[in-house]
Amino acid sequence: MGTIPSESFTILGSSTTTTSTVCYFASPDGVRWLYDLGEFTGSNQPSGVAIDPAGSLYGTLSAAGSYAQGLLYKLAGGASPNWFFTSLYSFLGGSNGSSPNGVMVGPEGVLYGAAAGGIQNCGNGSSYCGLIYQARPGPAACASALCSWNETTIYEFTSGTDAAGGTVTAFDSAGNLYGISGGGAYGAGAIFELTPSQGSWTEKILYSFTGGNDGGGPSSLLMGRDGNLYGTAGGGLYQEGVVFQFVPSAGGWTENVLYNFSGGATDGGYPGELIQDSHGNFYGFSECDITGGGCGGWGYWGEGLIFELSSSGGGFNVIYNSIDWCPSQWSSFSALTVDPTGNLYAAAAGYGCNQNGCNYDCTAVGSVPSNTPLIWGQNFVFGNLTSDAKGNLYGTTDTCAFGNPTDGMVWQYSP
Repeated sequence: MGTIPSESFTILGSSTTTTSTVCYFASPDGVRWLYDLGEFTGSNQPSGVAIDPAGSLYGTLSAAGSYAQGLLYKLAGGASPNWFFTSLYSFLGGSNGSSPNGVMVGPEGVLYGAAAGGIQNCGNGSSYCGLIYQARPGPAACASALCSWNETTIYEFTSGTDAAGGTVTAFDSAGNLYGISGGGAYGAGAIFELTPSQGSWTEKILYSFTGGNDGGGPSSLLMGRDGNLYGTAGGGLYQEGVVFQFVPSAGGWTENVLYNFSGGATDGGYPGELIQDSHGNFYGFSECDITGGGCGGWGYWGEGLIFELSSSGGGFNVIYNSIDWCPSQWSSFSALTVDPTGNLYAAAAGYGCNQNGCNYDCTAVGSVPSNTPLIWGQNFVFGNLTSDAKGNLYGTTDTCAFGNPTDGMVWQYSP
């Protein structure tokens, strides 16, 4: 920074390069490194972070912890460059749970998430059906910030007509949890509800997808501002995916398909995450092959699309495509979030292939619509995105830490 007597220069950004990872930060003052995850070795995959009303962050690592079976952690904010890191719970493995895939902050700050483990009768008999866990501070006052939390398995999936390998994604004002899974009555996935009662939880399958016009293989679920459930799935009229709504009634929940994807260049297919803004509008992403009219996948030159479903009757509109960030052989979006003021952010990843194989040749996260990503580079993967009440954006990467580019990190962007 500054000048050299013989030459003057201006800092346009910061970059760090190794033989395997290249990272660029378009706004070095706005993008802040919160924590370097490099102390956790092994095949860890940071899954993004969740935030509580006090601004603390929570996340999981798939193969860290005392037993290398997964770790639930907390980051508390402060004025220092690195936030304070606390290990909350180390998963034990086997039927007790392993490989957690993210966490959700529920009522009263209790954490909920899904992990492998539970009952061992799925697939060939050796696979676990999966479980849903709850984590909270211990009942006694903790004299140290390093105190572990109590973890409890609140439901074990049984496979068959029950769900299998599910995850919780939403809750209502009564404290009931909702999630999506594989399995179900037709083997095409299900929506389930977990209801607390006198210290235990009861599971109920709200809907089993058939894989036909109603959809199949659900990929997202949220509790809408109107109290209805919304999400995305495969299947549908053209077998390219649907956006669905479930409305509660005296006889259960009734499904309405709000949109059928055609698989063409105008709307794509295989929709992923669905989110809702404060005005009730929905945003999501899909995959699309712009050259052949079919949807993206290996062997296609395609791109990811971000769409909007307007609450004011504006219908379905494509508002952005990933090719502006990642002009790769195949690129798609992997995460979305919208902040309290309505700013939309997305993470994208692009695959490039040559004689040496295929890899992530372009990854980026940025605001939509914009042709300038906040963070971009090669050979690293973003986790889920989230924002706080002040509009700050948070996320994780599996490499590309400011301090050491081979480490993963938790980062913050302040507009």
